[in-house]
Amino acid sequence: MTKIGTIGRRGFLLASAAVGTGLLLPRAFAQAPLKVAGLHASPVENAWNSRLHQALQEAARDGAIDYVFSEGVGGTDYARAMREYAEQGAKLIVGESYAVESEARQVAADYPDTAFLMGSSGGPAGDNFGTFGTWNHEAAYLAGMLAGKMSESGIFGSVGAIPIPEVNMLINGFRAGVDAVRPDAKHLIGFIGTFFDPPKAREAGLAQIDAGADILFGERIGTADAAKERGIKAIGSLIDYTPRYPDTVFANAMWYFRPILDAAIADMQAGNPTGKNYTPFSLMKEGGNDIVFEKSMVPADAVDPMEEKRAAIDAGVGMVHQHFTLAPNLTVLENVMTGTESLFGWRSRAGAARDKLTALAERFGLDVDLDARVGDLSVGEQQRVEILKALYNDARILILDEPTAVLTQPEAQRLFEILRVMAAEGLSLIFISHKLHEVLAAADRVVVLRAGRVVAERAARDTSKNELAELMVGRRVSRPVREAGAPGEVMLTAEGIAVRVDGVRRLVDCGFTLRAGETLGIIGVSGNGQTTLAHLVSGLVHANKGKLTMFGVRRGRENPRRLVSLGIGRIPEDRNSEGMIGDFALWENAVLERVRQPRFSRFGFVRRDAAKAFCAGVIERFDVRGGTSDTRTRLLSGGNMQKLIFGRNLATAPKILLAAQPTRGLDEGAIAAVHEEILAARRAGTAVLLISVDLDEVLALADRVQAIVKGRLSDPVATDAIDARRLGLMMAGEWGKAA
Repeated sequence: MTKIGTIGRRGFLLASAAVGTGLLLPRAFAQAPLKVAGLHASPVENAWNSRLHQALQEAARDGAIDYVFSEGVGGTDYARAMREYAEQGAKLIVGESYAVESEARQVAADYPDTAFLMGSSGGPAGDNFGTFGTWNHEAAYLAGMLAGKMSESGIFGSVGAIPIPEVNMLINGFRAGVDAVRPDAKHLIGFIGTFFDPPKAREAGLAQIDAGADILFGERIGTADAAKERGIKAIGSLIDYTPRYPDTVFANAMWYFRPILDAAIADMQAGNPTGKNYTPFSLMKEGGNDIVFEKSMVPADAVDPMEEKRAAIDAGVGMVHQHFTLAPNLTVLENVMTGTESLFGWRSRAGAARDKLTALAERFGLDVDLDARVGDLSVGEQQRVEILKALYNDARILILDEPTAVLTQPEAQRLFEILRVMAAEGLSLIFISHKLHEVLAAADRVVVLRAGRVVAERAARDTSKNELAELMVGRRVSRPVREAGAPGEVMLTAEGIAVRVDGVRRLVDCGFTLRAGETLGIIGVSGNGQTTLAHLVSGLVHANKGKLTMFGVRRGRENPRRLVSLGIGRIPEDRNSEGMIGDFALWENAVLERVRQPRFSRFGFVRRDAAKAFCAGVIERFDVRGGTSDTRTRLLSGGNMQKLIFGRNLATAPKILLAAQPTRGLDEGAIAAVHEEILAARRAGTAVLLISVDLDEVLALADRVQAIVKGRLSDPVATDAIDARRLGLMMAGEWGKAA
């Protein structure tokens, strides 16, 4: 049997000699195992070090390595110990370089024939200095799902060491898991400022319990002591704390070092350089982290949803959300890398990330400038960034939620081409959409959901748009038809309008006229000035040049509240950031833009009964599902949020209705209902300015169409006299050819 050397903090010289002579390491296999030295700054009983030590012991028992180690080696001794092990013939040295980053790299440079695998805040160096981080945030998410079902107070505490990215990611993983099953949860978070101070962690935990927390997530040792003392439940991290606290710790977010170790050994055996970042082997799909929990302490109804999520994470599922999770002020490269590097890294891994992203972009045809600021990209380009984020993290199953919701037809077709390449490369794709013609164009199989249940499954080649629409809604659906109208007086005109936002020219010499009882459609590829045009009419931005006339009066610097009071109804393009406040109740959002009107407030106090009655009417008329007037708005689906915004505007009979992407995220039945409401408003004399990337929608609803390209508007064209070819030329800026 392979022996494992056990060496105290003062036994380093003996240990290093043992590596050289092999006296402590008799062979059990014909092929000599790899000589590996473990260099631990803390005792191996400590949580983090114990994970490394246990993995190395297991590898030794498997016969893969001969393992000796030193513990409690710190300060100036650490680099010296690295050199001694290298001198004595260790082929791989495993440890941590957090406190000696520059010194450790110098040792690696001096011993190019020895591989070093170090827990580090920096990146790899040369061909032989590999690094790894501690990622167990996925397990923390699953533990949060269990905790969310167990709390009575709805208040959850988390105690961390220092708010560096790895710790933040862990605690945020726990929070996200809780919120997934307990959206109304309240979180208390504290940091103790050091990586090892159990009494201080206990004090932080007690403070959170005093503030109402009845479950604690302990990123630090000592938190479980506070939970045990007060008789509440706790969750451990890195190691299994349940045997130590059998009636207190019901789950643990485990981290396993063995996949990282095995990957490094495999590279050495294959003759590959080991100067790389091995952190991705901490992911659950690689076996690097997982949840362990005491089933007898967890409610039965909490386990199945958690296990379903666990299976999805283990399968390598990636998600492209309907509402992008990108930072507009960062570049594409910075967005993709966010959360993958340590705050205190001495060198960025941007070069390696750029190479990987470039390869992915070429492989799947995801053309995007890695150095472009995300806020300057079109919606279609931003979606490619979201897909690249998922692929960068090695997703094997990709879920796309309403991916074409704000894409033009050419952008959608480009996306379908990308998806076909990805499927051909072996990825599994789930395409969630209400756009039936796109579902039929993109999918091999179609599953129909209605009211949260699967009602049908069809092969795409064996079904039709009409059948799918009927299955979705539960009845036959037909969209309303626009009838000829008689436009009335001019309600809104723009002449020579120019707008700059943050010094960037967004609108240039724009002009249009909008009359009562007509719909003017604005079409164009996303990112060509549609958002600025909508903001101009809403009062969110003002013209630097030109003339805007509304209701026969020239308007200059009116704010949104003033324009709403004049009779402007607006359906913003981004419902989350501009349309509502997610933590408000439905009734609060229903009156948000008109709360100062006498019907909803008096002497500065909101008339709740009137506001709730108005909201109830909107819910009923526009079929807003998922809650009551008192439900938090963020708990609704995107489509139901859109119906709430739409309803609160049409219920007030606006003189001008600004509708930017009005049916984004709605199902076929809801789209038909919204279209009918828009046409009804037009018949009643409302002037409708429709901004949409859905050409079919514009052609169905608009009387006239103008294309917007690079901030300029084309001349208007009657929709009855236009075809797809002319529309395409207009959107491409070929206005002369489209005439």
